[in-house]
Amino acid sequence: MDHELIEIEVHERTIAARLAMYLQDEFPTWNADCEYNRDRRRPKEILERLVYPDIIIHRRNTGANLLAIEMKGCWNGTDRDPDYRKLLHLTGPDFGYTLGAHVELEYQNYGLTWYSDGQQIEAPQ
Repeated sequence: MDHELIEIEVHERTIAARLAMYLQDEFPTWNADCEYNRDRRRPKEILERLVYPDIIIHRRNTGANLLAIEMKGCWNGTDRDPDYRKLLHLTGPDFGYTLGAHVELEYQNYGLTWYSDGQQIEAPQ
């Protein structure tokens, strides 16, 4: 059972990899990749810093970018602001992801914040 990954507080990369596996099934004509650091063949950079989104749904080497996901566990006390800023950039004109999502994992629940057009938005319809 994958819920035990949250219960035992594994690193977000482990949970992201499992989620990407499920997302690949939901988006069969797209690629679901974890920690993917390329914009076509160039390293993905924001403000001259390499970035590695937790999960992206895209078509490799085409510029077709559908969804960028950043994740944090409630047990991880690190700052969430870098994730938020990253999603603002990824959904903006430089990268053009249609949607971004910040997933806050909790033991019995989750929080979800959406991004589009370089800004935080209400939940998509």
